[in-house]
Amino acid sequence: MICRLTGRVAGISEEAVVIERDGLGYEAGTSERLLSSFYGLLRLTRRRHGLPPQPLAWFQNLVACLRDSLAVHVASKDGRAIASILTMISSRAGEFSMVFICSKSRSNSGLA
Repeated sequence: MICRLTGRVAGISEEAVVIERDGLGYEAGTSERLLSSFYGLLRLTRRRHGLPPQPLAWFQNLVACLRDSLAVHVASKDGRAIASILTMISSRAGEFSMVFICSKSRSNSGLA
């Protein structure tokens, strides 16, 4: 098992969390690479639902403006992204959190 933790968990820095075990991986951060993995899965999910995806620039702007309270989480199998979630968390009462979840369909992910 490989595990690397850096930065703050609440305000995750670029590629702050990396965990790998038995061909499964998990990464969290705000890097362009993680955002690209998230967006690719988001496009597949929105296509499955018959909806157009939000523009990539919208998510890039979220990362740029909310870096301290935003994280992109990506799960992978054998190096290929299979699920992702973008979370925005606020410590101030009364503010909302937004979560975008996307994944490959069961038949496309290679998972039984």
